Amino acid sequence: MKYVYYIVAIVVLFSALAAYGLFDTRLEISEPVLSVNDRIFSKAELDRLMEITPPDMTREEFIESLIEKQLLIQEAIRQDINREENFRLSVQNFYEQSLIKILLDRKQENITVDVTNQEIARYEELSRKKVTVSKLTYPSMTDLKNRTGEKTQTIAEPFINLSQDLKFILLNLNPGDSSDPKRTRDQGGVIYRLEEITDLELTEKDQVNAGFDVKKVSLFLRDKKREQVVETWLKSIRDAADIWREE
Repeated sequence: MKYVYYIVAIVVLFSALAAYGLFDTRLEISEPVLSVNDRIFSKAELDRLMEITPPDMTREEFIESLIEKQLLIQEAIRQDINREENFRLSVQNFYEQSLIKILLDRKQENITVDVTNQEIARYEELSRKKVTVSKLTYPSMTDLKNRTGEKTQTIAEPFINLSQDLKFILLNLNPGDSSDPKRTRDQGGVIYRLEEITDLELTEKDQVNAGFDVKKVSLFLRDKKREQVVETWLKSIRDAADIWREE
C-alpha cells in the first residue's frame, strides 16, 4: 500500500511542477504588445528596448522600425544567410569590436588628468618658435634597443605646423633630449630627438599670437594625456602577455 502513496505523491509533485511551469511561462508573456509572425514581444521587453532608442524617436516610430527589422531578420534566416561563413565572421568581428569598445570606454571613464598653467605656457612659448627634430626609425624594437638599422630624418618646421602627436612629445623635451622609444604600426621603432629651438620670423610670430586659444590648447593637452595613460596601460598588458610570432 505504501507504494501507492509513493506513486500518488510523485504524480502530485510533477503535476505541481508542471502547473508552476505553465503559470510562470504565462507570466512571462502575460502582456504581449507586438508579434511579427512567430516573434512575440512582451510589454517589459519592448520597454527595455525603448530605453536605448534615440530620444527623438516616438514609440510608434520605434515599433515600426522594430517590425521592419524583424521582417528582415526572418527573411534572412529563411534564406539561410545565418548559416553562411561570411555571416559568422561578421558576427565574430562585431562581437570582438564591441568588447574592445566597452573595455576602452570603461578605461577612459576612470582616467583623471590635470593640465597645468606651466604646460599651457610651454605650449604657447613653443608656438612662437621653430624646432629642428631628428626622427630616428628602426626596423624593429630589437633594432631600436641595439641601435642597428637606424634611419634619420630631419624635421625643421614651426612648432604649430607639426602633427598633434609630435607637438605633445616635444612639450617635455629640451634641446638634446630624446623621446621614449615607441612602437610603430609596422612593428618598427621610433625615437624623436629635439635638436634646437629658434625664433620665428616676425610675421609668423604675429600670426601665432593672433591664433592662440588657451581653452583649445587645454583640451588638446587633456586629450593627449588621456591617450598617454591608455597607451601605458596597453603596454603593461602587452608586457605581461605571452606572445610568440614566427620570424
